[in-house]
Amino acid sequence: LRGGDLDPHIPGKPGIGEHGVPFGGGGTRHEVTVQASTRLAEALGTTTPTVECHHHQAVQQVGDGLEVVARARDGIVEALDLPARDAWMVAVQWHPEDTAAHDPVNQRLFDELVRRAVPADRSRGS
Repeated sequence: LRGGDLDPHIPGKPGIGEHGVPFGGGGTRHEVTVQASTRLAEALGTTTPTVECHHHQAVQQVGDGLEVVARARDGIVEALDLPARDAWMVAVQWHPEDTAAHDPVNQRLFDELVRRAVPADRSRGS
């Protein structure tokens, strides 16, 4: 995204914690640290959400204009933001859809996405 790239396979690398198994192989719940005063922190209502992960790749090089706004304890990037004033773009590495039904913190991410999308849609006359 925007010229960035991924580490294609993080399991087993020194210092890297468990991030689950992709493709339905089972998730891992862990806490991430979100930078305060970011769009993500405001949307979630916390800077220490517990998230569900199941990925074997991770951001290696952050793309142009993107900002790292959350990390796992092992340093893996868990969320990016595009800090443009005219757009709202937040990307998370975890799977909020896995826990949103019973976790209000992760549900808030979807609520904020919908809230941000509705005015944009209405301004186009749709």
